[in-house]
Amino acid sequence: CEETLELVMMKRHPAGRHNAAVVPLKRLEILVLGCQGAGKTLLVRRMKQLCKRRVPEDFLEISPTLGVELDELEWEGATLQFREVGGSFAKVWPNYYVNCAAWAYVVDVADYPSLAEAAYGFFAVARHPEMGAKPVLLILNRFDDALP
Repeated sequence: CEETLELVMMKRHPAGRHNAAVVPLKRLEILVLGCQGAGKTLLVRRMKQLCKRRVPEDFLEISPTLGVELDELEWEGATLQFREVGGSFAKVWPNYYVNCAAWAYVVDVADYPSLAEAAYGFFAVARHPEMGAKPVLLILNRFDDALP
């Protein structure tokens, strides 16, 4: 039996109920978004490291993403393609909505001055017609640094 990744798509029902459909996928594009400096690049590099993929020796030395970075991981017979779009390029994020199957939004919760901007950005993406029914993972980065 060939392994496939099963993605559970939750669709909103007018009465508030949800209908789940399992969709087998061979290739899955995940859009990684968030404010500048939220930790998107480090997250993707760390995932590559955990999957025993080659990462740069200096993977902790991160500079702001200028444009788009594309990384692929093999997981249980499927190819996960992570498309990270820099936080300073939020105006072009909608150009990538149609091709993604799921999205992740990274928030640096220790960066108090940027929390309002991060919340606004998250809800702007979630309300977009192309993104409302797609699975989302909200990642609260540096949560331990935000505790008193």
